[in-house]
Amino acid sequence: MGRILTPILFIIVIQYLSIDSTHSQTVDEAMIEQIQAVLIMDSITIRASSTDVSSFIRRSMEDSTFYSAFKNLRTANYDFESNLLFYSKRGETKTTYYSLRRQEILDSLRQNTILKETVHPKYYKRNGEFRYYTAVLYNRLFLTPSPTPVYIDNSKGEESSTSRMEGYIESLKRLIFMPGHEVNIPLTKDKFTIFSAPLKDYYDYILYVDTLEQGREVYTFHVKPKVDCPFNQIAIHSLKTHFDKKNYQIMGREIELKDKTLLYSYDVKMKINITEHQNKYYPSRISYHGQWNIPLKTAEISDFYFNIVGF
Repeated sequence: MGRILTPILFIIVIQYLSIDSTHSQTVDEAMIEQIQAVLIMDSITIRASSTDVSSFIRRSMEDSTFYSAFKNLRTANYDFESNLLFYSKRGETKTTYYSLRRQEILDSLRQNTILKETVHPKYYKRNGEFRYYTAVLYNRLFLTPSPTPVYIDNSKGEESSTSRMEGYIESLKRLIFMPGHEVNIPLTKDKFTIFSAPLKDYYDYILYVDTLEQGREVYTFHVKPKVDCPFNQIAIHSLKTHFDKKNYQIMGREIELKDKTLLYSYDVKMKINITEHQNKYYPSRISYHGQWNIPLKTAEISDFYFNIVGF
């Protein structure tokens, strides 16, 4: 069980690079109307918004921007930074990793060239394996240790598998792309359906004008628990989706997950910024802070940052 739960707690948030958009479901229009009826907006947002408010809700649940953006990571040339930090329970830094790499697609093969790398001695075990499972998953998702075929059609190739773990992964991939739908996580699968009864009654739905770090004004659709929410029955503690004010394109997403069961506990915060380059969207920056624990395994507390620095 430990070998299954360990990656599940990490994959809950970041295993979404190869999701097939055909798995998406049509959102119930009645559900959207119910959410819109209780949507909280300030007067500035009401005056500024010239689009149908229901479209914000619908796109938060159905938009394929993140699917396309993460797929594009696998088929583009760019330079990127990776920064991973691992901490003790007291908050002391245990080990770190930093690299600046160049990804290139040559002869239909994706490969990385290390331009700069700083590795703390305790990042790897003595046998050369990763010491932390977060590092294993980060390496799998964002790094390319050896030339790898580029598959435009992700229904085959490097992402396909029929193992039980991959079955869990396929269900979990939907969480970031399709937040609010049920995901097959042991003991918690009913804790993610924030747009459906009964969970939707536990949340406030808020639409307001905000400014991102780069100074761009956006509409933010925020789903957060009510003060009197039964927190032991939910796993999503905050979900923000940012829309460009000019064209309503999704520009980013922030999510906070927290849960505790007899088998595991986790507390994760993640932020994803989307950028446009040559008419394609990419996740320009991803920040993750998380801690998780399962019986008989060492708890992991870590940060990581993925940052595209140039195309």
